[in-house]
Amino acid sequence: MKRTVCGVCMMLVLCGVIFGQIGLGDDAERSAGKMDKQAKPPTEEQKMLLRYVAFANAYRVLGSADPDKANDKFGTKKFKKSWTEDAGKIFNNKTEKTMLRDFFSSSVVLVGRASKKKAVACFYSPWLDTLLLVGMRHDDSDVMLEEYRFVAGESWREEKVTTGEQLLSLYIGSEPLVLALAKRYDKTVSIFNANYPLDDWYRFIPRKVRKRIGTTGEEAAPMLARRFCRVKMYRNYFSKEKRAVMLAVRELQERLKKGDPTELKKFLSAKQDQEMLKTICMLPSDLRGGVATVYFAESGDSGIVALVGENYPRWIFVLEMANIRSKKPEVTNIDVMDLEISSKLMKAEKGGV
Repeated sequence: MKRTVCGVCMMLVLCGVIFGQIGLGDDAERSAGKMDKQAKPPTEEQKMLLRYVAFANAYRVLGSADPDKANDKFGTKKFKKSWTEDAGKIFNNKTEKTMLRDFFSSSVVLVGRASKKKAVACFYSPWLDTLLLVGMRHDDSDVMLEEYRFVAGESWREEKVTTGEQLLSLYIGSEPLVLALAKRYDKTVSIFNANYPLDDWYRFIPRKVRKRIGTTGEEAAPMLARRFCRVKMYRNYFSKEKRAVMLAVRELQERLKKGDPTELKKFLSAKQDQEMLKTICMLPSDLRGGVATVYFAESGDSGIVALVGENYPRWIFVLEMANIRSKKPEVTNIDVMDLEISSKLMKAEKGGV
């Protein structure tokens, strides 16, 4: 069950994160990071971009708790009417709304085509492989949501929509989880960057993008299908049979939050890469704390668990586990990756500089 990327490759791409070459903080910083980082007053355009970034992330955070409240608070009358008549009919019960919360809490925020009056934000969840594009309008001191479109990851990347286990499960295969995530994320974000440059004039759905997008119902279908897989996954993870696994992960979460490499070393197996462990403990405590399980897969007596924090959904902690069918399962290895360095990770894996 091959699940991890070469430790040296991972260490190389994380060095930039730890020493400030790659920004920490809210995931929307990916867009703000495009601005000049020299110590000088921000321009009016940069201030406006930061306002859009902060607004989009505020919408994401509230959407993680209550999507309806988020729409009511941040949407214009036009936006709320459109949502009620279209998406609201799809996400119309407790189960679907729970899935929307899952979507928002695990989504990375991107911003493009930012002008003085309008901009586009994109919320992408790699765990549901779904995007939500929103058009933002700025009037005086307020930013509001004006329009939206859901897009399935396959449509966005112009890939064939598959069916069955391959469609529902995501990331089940022979390649490492972090590499599979990096490939999909990098391609998805590259398409956004190409079609939504930060300084281009506002256009909500460019022609090249419009031709690949179907109706809300069509685009939400893969996401709704994957919901069943995720429900099945969580039921398995929280089942009586997996209680020992869940407790082992919970204990690791507590030690991860404290960030003491000595204590973590005692808990983990001898197979753990010690340099990676030191790197993880150097990350901010609010990044290490508050993570929750977003992914669980098993093969025989081995398992893999992915942890993500709502405040930093682009940061993923991947745990390898052994003896998961016993009363004392063991966490054999822990890695961390920042989705924002996906392209660098793949280049390092291939032997690039």
